[in-house]
Amino acid sequence: AVACESLAWLREQRHANPEQPWLLMSSFSRPHFPLTAPRRHFERYWPDGVTPPRVGRSGDSAEHPMTQGAISGFRTDEIGPEEGMKARAAYFACVDFLDELLGDYLALLERDGFLDNTIILYTSDHGELAGEHGLWWKNTWHEASVRVPFIISMPGHRRGELPARQIDDPVSLADLFPTFCGFADIHPAAALDGIDLSSAARGRRVPAP
Repeated sequence: AVACESLAWLREQRHANPEQPWLLMSSFSRPHFPLTAPRRHFERYWPDGVTPPRVGRSGDSAEHPMTQGAISGFRTDEIGPEEGMKARAAYFACVDFLDELLGDYLALLERDGFLDNTIILYTSDHGELAGEHGLWWKNTWHEASVRVPFIISMPGHRRGELPARQIDDPVSLADLFPTFCGFADIHPAAALDGIDLSSAARGRRVPAP
């Protein structure tokens, strides 16, 4: 439904204002609770393809009040080993399901010519602990909770004119707005949080914070 509505909006926008630049956010509900995905994806991981959490109830934050509070508040200590592994399999299946949806969506956008001069930025609002540290969901400082994808695809990348690269400098979702301004050649407000990453996406130097 998200892809269909997004494509419909783009077609209407192009019809009404063919010369006007546009910005569209398509927000998909997966991977997210409830952990539901088509059987074809779930059975890829359950019961033999799922991996256990990389980090157990260990480390210097295991007894931290925030960790203890999250375990108590979300009652994650009541999740047994089999249920936890099944939930991880379902989460992996949700990720695969989103990959499939995005592939179909991008194929339609490309077919209709919407990607010829379009910058794609893929990210999410939070991660998923998925059993690491004995925790689920988010709300903590742990890597699995706060680390999110931040992927930029420019027309030059897709045409092979710009090489793919990985930038290891930490970035933030606060960088989204100034980065969009940079792509549009607009100077953001001086007091705005975040930095413009558009030059880094174009293969240039990563700006200093």
